[in-house]
Amino acid sequence: RAAITSCCRSSASSTARRGVSKKRSASSKRWLHEHRSDTYVKQARHEGYRSRAVYKLEELDQRDHLLKPGISIVDLGAAPGGWCQYIERKLGDRVRIVATDILPMDPVAGTNFTFVLGDFREPAVLEAIEAAVGAAKVDLVLSDMAPNISGVDAADQAGNGLQIRDMSVGSVTSLDTDKAFYERLAW
Repeated sequence: RAAITSCCRSSASSTARRGVSKKRSASSKRWLHEHRSDTYVKQARHEGYRSRAVYKLEELDQRDHLLKPGISIVDLGAAPGGWCQYIERKLGDRVRIVATDILPMDPVAGTNFTFVLGDFREPAVLEAIEAAVGAAKVDLVLSDMAPNISGVDAADQAGNGLQIRDMSVGSVTSLDTDKAFYERLAW
């Protein structure tokens, strides 16, 4: 009932919430300004992509020729779905995409797309990913996950990104993978 209530708000309640202003810190205001001014954010919005991260995958694909017709892909940490959009636009129905994230994600166009909501390190979620993949070999595992950071440099070191990589690799060993694993380490 709480989930239904939270996603089906009346316009009156959302209008009332908009009237309450929440003050942003100076650093939040600065980040928002930089984000809105970012060339890639503007380009992604103009081209209908969900995030600017799509251009990282495009660059990797151009350099390493990752995406080929007929491949099967698992995208770990897929939300909001920009990478899946890029793949779908490039290969259409000639690709199988299984995406997963702890955050919900709208589906991408195409019949060969499956989204699994949850933490891929949990056995039930990994089983759901394996079921979605089926008997097919996974040709490519992608990940654009980044660790949550606190802003304290001493606490937010490279080890966080390496931990994510190790968790990802360790969790997908049960999948029959063949080609590559890409991740972005953000620090």
